[in-house]
Amino acid sequence: MFNQQGMPIFQDKRVRWALALMLDARAMSMASYRGAATLSAIAVPPTGTHPRDYHEPLQQYLMDYELDLGARKIKPYDAAVPLQIADMVRGQFGDGVPSDEAEVRRAFGYGWWKQDIEAATELLTAAGLTQSGRQWLLPDGQPFRFSLMMPTDGVVNRLGSLMAQLWSQQGIQVTPEPAPDVRERLTAGDYVACVRWAVETYGGHPDLSFFLDSYHSDFVSQRGTAQPPRNLMRYSTPRQDEIIEEIRRIDFSDPRTLELGHEFVKYYIDEMPIIPIMAYNVFAIQSNRYWTGWPSADQPYANPVTNWGNSRYVLTQIRPAG
Repeated sequence: MFNQQGMPIFQDKRVRWALALMLDARAMSMASYRGAATLSAIAVPPTGTHPRDYHEPLQQYLMDYELDLGARKIKPYDAAVPLQIADMVRGQFGDGVPSDEAEVRRAFGYGWWKQDIEAATELLTAAGLTQSGRQWLLPDGQPFRFSLMMPTDGVVNRLGSLMAQLWSQQGIQVTPEPAPDVRERLTAGDYVACVRWAVETYGGHPDLSFFLDSYHSDFVSQRGTAQPPRNLMRYSTPRQDEIIEEIRRIDFSDPRTLELGHEFVKYYIDEMPIIPIMAYNVFAIQSNRYWTGWPSADQPYANPVTNWGNSRYVLTQIRPAG
């Protein structure tokens, strides 16, 4: 995610899109989860019922989506990436990797953006950046460089380190910044860019108000002041507020909630205020000895991680065993 109150260059969506097109989804999956990542090109995680409500219905939209580079348009989406990653790890994990395409997409994601250095170059040039040798320069002539904050270890650290390397290879000087106080610095707005989850859902319903309501501009703090741990990129626009305000006015079960969710996703594709990459996969173990009815792959009514706010939706569904 980019701090919209940080470097002014990140306020240009052409720059944000260029950075996305410099990344390699296959390399990011292998570096972070050894290939077991569930990719997501959209700003809704591929967890719970969201693949049914968002990722599958929007596949054709993503494949048809055209990105305007200025002089030409491209179709940047690559639906084949998850299948390629599955083939890459099949030799190591054998039958543990599904062969059915639908199951592969369920496990590895539905697709991601193509690595397209030529298109990224065109976008940066259109945004006023220039090249001196292999180094990208900002419109004011200064080198395009920034630090990328990330946790000190784990899958997100490995992902962030790889992203910094990919960008640096293309002439943007990105320094990995492992920080033990990531959470505190994010809420304080004390960062330029960071690898961190930006979207939190309970995963069992298409209504996105669980996280989206706090994205309203009313809750975005002034630069240099702390804010609650939502909308950590401090992105605020009238269109985003319009979507949020309509969601507030309608019932949780109104079909319009899904329509608004799709509008939000499409808006975030256009603007790329964050670069969605993958679900933050964790493993949850439940015992059926005393209680049954936990969320599962067959009944994904909620995110199964019980130390999160979605616990309230799990505790109302489990029943005594026997």
